[in-house]
Amino acid sequence: MNDLNGYTLIVVGFVLVFAAQNFDDRAKEQEIEEQNKIRSEELAAEMSRQAMLAIEMAKCKFVIPHDSNPETGTTKVTLNAVGSDSDKNDKLSYEWQQTAGTEVTIKPSLSTENIYFVTGAGEYSFQVKVTDDYGETAIETITVKVFSEPNISPNVEIQCPV
Repeated sequence: MNDLNGYTLIVVGFVLVFAAQNFDDRAKEQEIEEQNKIRSEELAAEMSRQAMLAIEMAKCKFVIPHDSNPETGTTKVTLNAVGSDSDKNDKLSYEWQQTAGTEVTIKPSLSTENIYFVTGAGEYSFQVKVTDDYGETAIETITVKVFSEPNISPNVEIQCPV
């Protein structure tokens, strides 16, 4: 009977050691999974940040020029659509549309290659559709960011006459 108890005790011991090792392995796997999840979240956040930066960098930027007149706050923005067609003889037509931002008046017309508008600070998006004689089209979109007129604060120094 003592041998049976001894064998049973050895088997139970091996089972406990195996279970403990299995538990330890599972804990390590969970820790690795958690670290991978954190890395994935950090990577997703970094990719999102880079995408936002790329969007910001792609914007066409204008600054309202400093003119020493605080009453003015506009600038002229010019956009040029450069269309080309592999069929050299096709005539291209242009159709501009403002898609976002405070509405502006596009001049000289919505159907010219080059447009301009006068506006204040803000973001504005435009789309131009170029069509050839056969009805084939290409569409391009741009966001324009207009910055406020820069102004540097004056400096002052008090001097004491000697």
